[in-house]
Amino acid sequence: MILPADGLVKRLGHLQRIEVDGRMRTVQDYEQLFIDEPELRFAISQIQEKFAERGFPLKDLEFSLKSINTEEAFDAAENIEVDLKAILLKSAQPDIYLDLDYFESGSGLDRSLTFNIRAVDAYTNRAVSIASNSGIPTISTNAAALLEEQVELNIQNLQSQMSEHFKDLRTNGRAIALRVGMEVGAPIKDFRRERCGKLPYNHLVRDYLKRNTVNGAHHLQGVSAKEIRYDLIRIPLYDDEGYPMGAADWSYKFSEYLNEQCGVFSIDNSSKLGEAYILFIAE
Repeated sequence: MILPADGLVKRLGHLQRIEVDGRMRTVQDYEQLFIDEPELRFAISQIQEKFAERGFPLKDLEFSLKSINTEEAFDAAENIEVDLKAILLKSAQPDIYLDLDYFESGSGLDRSLTFNIRAVDAYTNRAVSIASNSGIPTISTNAAALLEEQVELNIQNLQSQMSEHFKDLRTNGRAIALRVGMEVGAPIKDFRRERCGKLPYNHLVRDYLKRNTVNGAHHLQGVSAKEIRYDLIRIPLYDDEGYPMGAADWSYKFSEYLNEQCGVFSIDNSSKLGEAYILFIAE
């Protein structure tokens, strides 16, 4: 999937920062953006075509927008801070998305086009491949045509690095993050001191990660009385039945395991594509 970078969306006048319940949220009006900026729409279509010609079919942003109801998605998000980009990625579930940014500067014979295309792992938000140019001299006013030409020049390197990323995923699993928290009033008060069976909760989480990740891969970010965080957790690309596995699929099984082992009710509260979030709730 190709997504216009937030900087591009802002320059074109279709990005806002709004406050909701005391939190600032980013709102991208992609639908109106495509109506007002047909050149951008055409540029994305041309890039999609170039990738499809080389065996990298991309999911279509406009089609994905039509397949979700933004208002309902925000309502379902409750107090979790997400933006439309996060909702789109969770709905479409691409392994990689292309972050597209460009702008024109100068005039006449001094015109130039600056562009940046980043292939980003949708689960970790880490760039896996980049094509960019800080200023291509041009007398053309057709940015879409220039972008198409530059994609043609850079696509082999882009796709080569993307292929290496997919190879790593198949070998080592998908990287996700894990957050374990608790509501106010939950029966657990301290993950470090209270136990489930023989192990404190923080050690129980670590034990589960060792046994239910690819090669036991995980990295502890931090543990407090109220929260446990891990990143670089590697989970299989597919579950036991051959279906693609995302963070929420993995998190749901972990939540069920905790409920069975500890007798304290937790839920899968994952809202981001690459973050598993387990929440112990108040009884």
